[in-house]
Amino acid sequence: MSRLLTYTLFGLILISAKVGAQTGNDIIGHTLAENDITEALPPLRDLQDSAELYSPLLKMYDSEIIIQELKVKLEKREWMDYLGFEASMKYGLFDNLLIVEDLGIVDSQTNTTEQMRYTFGVLFKIPLSGFAENNNVLIAREETEKLRLKKEQTVKELRQLVIVQYYNVVKAHKKMVINTGDVEIYRVQTLRAEKDFENRLIDVSEYSRLHDLSSRASVALEESKIEFITALQILQETVGVKIKLKTN
Repeated sequence: MSRLLTYTLFGLILISAKVGAQTGNDIIGHTLAENDITEALPPLRDLQDSAELYSPLLKMYDSEIIIQELKVKLEKREWMDYLGFEASMKYGLFDNLLIVEDLGIVDSQTNTTEQMRYTFGVLFKIPLSGFAENNNVLIAREETEKLRLKKEQTVKELRQLVIVQYYNVVKAHKKMVINTGDVEIYRVQTLRAEKDFENRLIDVSEYSRLHDLSSRASVALEESKIEFITALQILQETVGVKIKLKTN
């Protein structure tokens, strides 16, 4: 790669990253002072819990489960409509059959009396469609359980996603720290090479080579800064909160 192409690429990266770098310079400045970003990040379990509370998909599952539970109750209520109670009261003259046994002779006669009579009973009728409606209760229960299992699987996948994104932040930060060290090394070497070149201790090709390596290191550092800010912002979108890095 020629020096002109290197400088052009470096300039394009700086332009594209200008806005992100301005908003992330403070974060980068703090984190570069620490080699272990995990000490500055919130605990992983806290981030997972936050993502679980924030997730719109999990909230949707909660709503669907509530709706399905109401459907189960509705189906049960319709099934109970087939069970009823009957009660009645009558007042009037009633003929009563009397059986009298005297000296081995059985005699029957009717006796009309004025009475108050009460009746009470249980009514249970099942039309043929009732069996299908009972199956609807079972189906509604199974649908509710299916939604609960889907939610559990989504929670598991979400917590796994937070783990991946968390360590993407850690990886990007370590890369940024390494690239920062490389830039500093090449900066010192380039300054020494300039003096050596002025004193004719090295030729122009060696000086150009060191200068090219220094430019590449600078480009790699800017790329790693963008990668770190991007990884951090993606994690924030998942957990639903702005991550405040702890600083000493």
